[in-house]
Amino acid sequence: MPGAARVAHVTLRAADVLVPLKDPTTGKRREVKVSAINAREMVSCPTGEEPLDWLLLTNLRVENFAQAREVVSTYALRWRIEQFHLEFSEIELHALLLFKRRSKKKTETIPDSVPTIAQATLWLAELGGYTGKSSGGPPGTITISRGLAKLRSAADAIAAFLAADDEENG
Repeated sequence: MPGAARVAHVTLRAADVLVPLKDPTTGKRREVKVSAINAREMVSCPTGEEPLDWLLLTNLRVENFAQAREVVSTYALRWRIEQFHLEFSEIELHALLLFKRRSKKKTETIPDSVPTIAQATLWLAELGGYTGKSSGGPPGTITISRGLAKLRSAADAIAAFLAADDEENG
């Protein structure tokens, strides 16, 4: 099935590059240093599928393998970030509410029902480290993706616990 989820084994290469940019208001040109990361699937691509080959540019420092992997992992969650408002599993919603109840401030009221999109976005960003203090702006994709990664781990743990409980009581 083309486009089905799969585990991709990739090689990573990274380098700093200078990107020429033109300021649209002043017309001045300048070069901006960014990190370029190439993630290329070498052998795990199923027959009939196009191998994964991403070229990612980031303003994050990429000086080692762990940093390159973090950028690629964050990018790999982009589809989830772009579409998360369409669907959360029951277990993911449960995990999100548990996280929020555990970290709530005294003045906050946590609903017992499904959170709104605005609430879910803010809660995910908070899981990812967003405080709203440093930028004063809305949460960004990196903090939301970090929150999604934590939520996924918690949901997987809850699912494993429930499956083990079902087997035991089954």
